[in-house]
Amino acid sequence: MGDGMIGLLRARLARRAGASRSWLRPVRWIWRLPERGLPDALRLRLLSRWIAWRTAAVLVLLWPLTGASWPVWPALALPLLDLVLWLTVLPEPLRLAVRTAGLGEEIRRMNAHSLPRYALGFDPDRGRNGRIPARDSEPAPTHFGEPLGVFPTRLPPPQAPSDRRPVTPATPWTGNGRAASEVKWTGHSLVLSGATGALVQVNLEQPGHDAGSRLAARPTELVWLKEHRVGEYRDEFSILLLDATGRRLATMAATGFDEQYIRRIAAAARLDWNAYEVALPRELPGRGLVHRMFPPRRGHVWVRGL
Repeated sequence: MGDGMIGLLRARLARRAGASRSWLRPVRWIWRLPERGLPDALRLRLLSRWIAWRTAAVLVLLWPLTGASWPVWPALALPLLDLVLWLTVLPEPLRLAVRTAGLGEEIRRMNAHSLPRYALGFDPDRGRNGRIPARDSEPAPTHFGEPLGVFPTRLPPPQAPSDRRPVTPATPWTGNGRAASEVKWTGHSLVLSGATGALVQVNLEQPGHDAGSRLAARPTELVWLKEHRVGEYRDEFSILLLDATGRRLATMAATGFDEQYIRRIAAAARLDWNAYEVALPRELPGRGLVHRMFPPRRGHVWVRGL
C-alpha cells in the first residue's frame, strides 16, 4: 500500500474519531484548565468554576461504579454553590475585577474575529465594569439650564433655537395615532415618556433621591447609544440613564430623536453626557457587550418608543 493510501486512511480515521468526540465539545471545558496569561482575577474565577464542575463530574461518574449509598445530588449542587459564592459572598471589589477582566477578554476576542474597522478599544476604569472609549463626551455643567423638550421626527430637526426656547421639531412622529415619545427637561425634572404610555420623571433639583421617581437611584449620566448590527441594514438607538456607579436605571428607545438635542437636554439637566457607537453581532437579551458595559440595576425601567 502506497504512502498516499496510508495517509488517506489516517485522515479518514482522524475525521471519524473527531466526529465520535463531537458530542463532548459542549463539556470539554470542564476538563481543560483555564488558559495562562489571563488576568489574575478572571483566572481565579475560572479556576474555581473548573474545580467545582470537575469535582461534580468525577463524583457523578464514580457514583454508579462504587455502588455508594450516599445520594448524588450534593455533587450536582457544587457548581451552584460556586456560582452563589461568586455572585454574593466574595468581596465586591474582587467580583468587580472579575467582571471587568471578563469584559476586556470578550472585547479582545471580538477584535480577533472582526474587521479592523470594527475593532474596539477598552478602558477598564470607566463605568461599572469598564467601557469602550466614548465617541463624544461632556461633563455635567455646574448650573441647570432652561426648559427643553424634543420629540422624534421623520424630518431632519430644524436649526438649533435660542437656549431660552424649547426644541420643537416641525413634524412629530405620531405613528398610528399614538402620542409621540418625548424627552423633556422642565427646569427641575427630567421626563422620558414613551409612545405606549410609559413614563419616567425624576426631580433633579432635589439634593437627594426623588422619592416619587420610578428610578432606583438618582441619575448622574445620560448615554446616547448607537448599535450597528453587523450584517444588517439598520441601526438601533437608545437613551440610557445611569447612576453614580455606572449601572443602568432606565433605557429608552431613541429611534427618530436627534442626538444633539438629547445632548442639550443632558446639559440642561446637569447630567454627564457620553455617546457610544458600536458594531456588534446580534446578541441575546440580557447578554453581550452592551449589557455588560451598562449593567441594569435592580428596578431598571424600560421606556418603549414607537
